Amino acid sequence: MASLVTVLDVEAVSFSRTLRGYNPDEVEEFLDRVADTLQYTAERSSSLEQDIKRLEEKLKEYDNLRDSLQEALLMAQRSSEERVGSARKEADAIVAEARSKAEGIISDAKAKKDDILRQCEDARKTKEMFMADFRALIARFSSLVEGSTGEGGVM
Repeated sequence: MASLVTVLDVEAVSFSRTLRGYNPDEVEEFLDRVADTLQYTAERSSSLEQDIKRLEEKLKEYDNLRDSLQEALLMAQRSSEERVGSARKEADAIVAEARSKAEGIISDAKAKKDDILRQCEDARKTKEMFMADFRALIARFSSLVEGSTGEGGVM
């Protein structure tokens, strides 16, 4: 392949004159170089256009992939936010239930304490009544003993 022609080559070309005009071999050689250059440029242009189309298709694929990934990311974020919200609701429900159970346990414990205090008070009263009855019985027994020793003598 002959060397490629540049714009400067075309502008600077000058053909030597012969009796009948330009030297046909020089003109033919230059035209061959111009033809080769044009052929190369056409082929290169076609190849570059194919590369551009291929790259545009890849770019569309990447844009679609990016859009899909963004959509997936948004869906994941929404799902995450929903799960966090659901977990918070569940945690709040668990805490509320635990508080309710704790209040029930405390209420039961206070009721048991009050019942025990009542039982203690009842036992104290029963003891006092028993002690009063016992003192009365001892007093009666003592008076019987004194009465029996005073009438008949020493026992």
